[in-house]
Amino acid sequence: MDLQEKIQFLASCDTSFLADALIRLGQSDRMHELTVDTSLCAPLNREDHFAGVAVPVQFGIAKPGQKTWNLFDLISSSPPGTVFVMNGCGDRCYTGDVYAKYAKLAGMGAFVVAGMIRDVKDIAKCGLPVFCKGGTTAAKGGQGAKIVSFDQPVQFYHMTVNPGDILVGDCDGLIRIPPELLDDVIFQAEDIKKLEEAYTQVFLEGTDVLRRLREIGAQKDVIRR
Repeated sequence: MDLQEKIQFLASCDTSFLADALIRLGQSDRMHELTVDTSLCAPLNREDHFAGVAVPVQFGIAKPGQKTWNLFDLISSSPPGTVFVMNGCGDRCYTGDVYAKYAKLAGMGAFVVAGMIRDVKDIAKCGLPVFCKGGTTAAKGGQGAKIVSFDQPVQFYHMTVNPGDILVGDCDGLIRIPPELLDDVIFQAEDIKKLEEAYTQVFLEGTDVLRRLREIGAQKDVIRR
C-alpha cells in the first residue's frame, strides 16, 4: 500500500483497534504519549472520524520582527487530507467557521485543537472533522496570538505531535502513530479488525455465544509477519 492507501485503511478502523495494535507491538507503556482522550479533545460531531498526516501549527504572541503565518495561506498550500494540530491560544478560540469551511473546500482532513473554537453550530455543519475541548466566544483579537511556528513539533497536552506523524481520531479520542510504526500497526490492525468483525457476527447469530467469543478472544495475541 502507498501512504494514501494506508491512511484510507486507518480511517476505516476504530481508534480502539489501533490502540490494541500498538499494545501488541509492545507500546503499552507509551499510551500516555500516543493518545489523548475526549475529556481534553473531542469531536464536535460524535460520528466524525479522520486519519491523516499531522502538521503542527503553533500559536503565540509574536515578538517584534518575528515571522508569522496566515492560516488561509497554510490551508491553501497544504496537501489534501492534511490534519492541522493547533496549540497555543489558551482559553481563546483558534478558529471559526470561515477557516473551517475554507479548509473543507480545500480538502483538508481535520482540525485538531488543544483548546477552544467558536461558531460551533456552523463548524459542526460544514463537514470538516473538528476536534477540540469546547466552544468559546473569546476571539484571539487584533493583537492576540498569531501563528509563530508551522510544521515543527508541538506539545498537544501530554502528547508531542511531530510533523509526519499519522493522527487518527474518533469518538473515543485521538491516537498518534509514529511513521516508523505505521506498517506494523496496520499489519496488526488488519487482523484485529477481522476479529472484531467476527465478534459482531457472533452477536448477530446469537448461538453458542460465550464459547465462540472465547475462541475469538484466544486469537488476540500478536501475529507475526
